[in-house]
Amino acid sequence: MSIVFFTSCAKKDSNNILSQLSKKEKKYIESFFFNLLLYDRGIYVLHGSKPISCSIIRFNSEYEEIKKHFPSSYQYQDWLRIKDRVPMTNYIITAKDIPAWNTPTMKEVYFVNVSNTLMVFLEYYDDFKKLYGKDFDPLEKIYEIQEEKSEFWDKILTDYYALGLIFGYGKNNSLCFVYMNKTYEAKGKYAQSILELPFNPYENESVLLDDGMSYQNFGLPPYRHLRTDAKLEQYKKEREKIYALYKNKNPLEVIFKQLTEKDDETINYFYVRINDKHYSKAKPKNFPLTKESCK
Repeated sequence: MSIVFFTSCAKKDSNNILSQLSKKEKKYIESFFFNLLLYDRGIYVLHGSKPISCSIIRFNSEYEEIKKHFPSSYQYQDWLRIKDRVPMTNYIITAKDIPAWNTPTMKEVYFVNVSNTLMVFLEYYDDFKKLYGKDFDPLEKIYEIQEEKSEFWDKILTDYYALGLIFGYGKNNSLCFVYMNKTYEAKGKYAQSILELPFNPYENESVLLDDGMSYQNFGLPPYRHLRTDAKLEQYKKEREKIYALYKNKNPLEVIFKQLTEKDDETINYFYVRINDKHYSKAKPKNFPLTKESCK
């Protein structure tokens, strides 16, 4: 077993970053994060256990109707103008073409929590390896999501099971969705029965954008789940903690602080090779490195 350490530090104060933004920039960025975090549930990526969230955006549209339904399209451009001033250590925000749609005007914006995604790749390494067709370095592939062409992400983003894992829906829910979808599309004997099972699309209390959505009032990640779903209960607990985090606070200050700081502003990456397999870990600098922790 061999281990190599790399350290990435972020020392820039989040308040200094905000003070350098104009009022106009702050207004646009507030709108961008409102949609990214609340409307598309990226707030569980920023502060919770969700690995990745996804937003659909449309470029070069002249229709106001499109602007209404895809508000992030214009705000993402505003984010690109300031992103180099925000040194993120544990997060990635990037846009990619939608493989199944094959249209240059439509893209998906992925908000990635690096350490959360890394833990998913480690836990289900064999599943992702089977889909990809060969061994891979998990941390390297996470950052590869920013590249225009990636064989790895082309396969991940077109597989329902893999999508369920990286979007934080859990293994059982992801497997059930794949089975439900396959059974329904086959139009066989149980095609209709499968839809009548207690496998809910999402919680009924879903909060709409025009119905008072705020940092004190937002919905849970929408996905099909069983009525007694441990993952959903976990998101409920995370939501209560997030409510408390934003209470009586400037949302942008909370957001930028989290984006630019992680575990005393330092995160250590180390690679572990065990039995000719490549693994990656990302843990705080004081994480006790033991043989058990590398498994």
